[in-house]
Amino acid sequence: MKAGSPHIVISPSLGVAIGDGVNSLWELGTCLLARESWPDFTESSESQLDFLLPLTPNIIKTIEEARTKEGKGNVLLKVKFSASVLHVTLQAHKDPSAPGGEAVMFGACSRPLSERVSVDSAPRISSSDWVNEYQRRLGLGKAVLLEIPFDMDDVIAHLGNMQDKELAGRVVDAARALDHANKLLREGRYRDSVRQARDPLEILIKGKLGKEDVSVTKGIKDLIEEKGLPATAGNDLTIMIDKLYSFACATHPVQKGGQTVDLAVFEKEDAVFMLTCVGSIISMLAGKLRRSRT
Repeated sequence: MKAGSPHIVISPSLGVAIGDGVNSLWELGTCLLARESWPDFTESSESQLDFLLPLTPNIIKTIEEARTKEGKGNVLLKVKFSASVLHVTLQAHKDPSAPGGEAVMFGACSRPLSERVSVDSAPRISSSDWVNEYQRRLGLGKAVLLEIPFDMDDVIAHLGNMQDKELAGRVVDAARALDHANKLLREGRYRDSVRQARDPLEILIKGKLGKEDVSVTKGIKDLIEEKGLPATAGNDLTIMIDKLYSFACATHPVQKGGQTVDLAVFEKEDAVFMLTCVGSIISMLAGKLRRSRT
């Protein structure tokens, strides 16, 4: 902050909000003034005030959800500074007890005694900076990426039999359904995310493949065995899909005492578990199908 004459800042305040770049805006709170860095206003007309925003778990969660909605993962902030400025004159007088033997007294000046100042700013933290710098320092951990196949047209075109072609199409559909569950997770809708994760599982366990009317379950078992894994591995994988589907079905409300109630409480870790498991299965099947190309 700059002023044409010596001044004193009264009641400085800094509020921070975060938005998704479109309509939503969430207040993160008012920052704390770091008083130990209070500047010496008598030496310069330019003053610097340092503010601190306590990052509670709820605030971090809000930031994560907002940057996901933003689309590119950037953190878009809105910062509002406000304060009153008291303009003064400076008069030095001798004071043996003061450093250097002089002290400064403030007095009124010809300018208005005080004025209100307000400054708005919209800083942006890029997605790469947030992930590489902020997340690590905030203890949010590292991200593990899975290759989820949204486009397998080239693979499907080169598969040798109709059963594998249809299974590959189902893998793509499952990946797209899982993407919806991931968006719900990012919005903090954990129960809905777990429930949505049933859709890709249904795609992988229900229905028939090819002209021979082979079940999807058998198609997965055949693929696993053809790629060199034991038959037990195919059985275990399809059982795992069934168990995950059963896990997700617990999101359904139940009848109790004549009322419909949600007994199960699904948290973030439950949704992450589902998406990680289902994503790994989809990624595994996609890899096997890619190796089946003629």
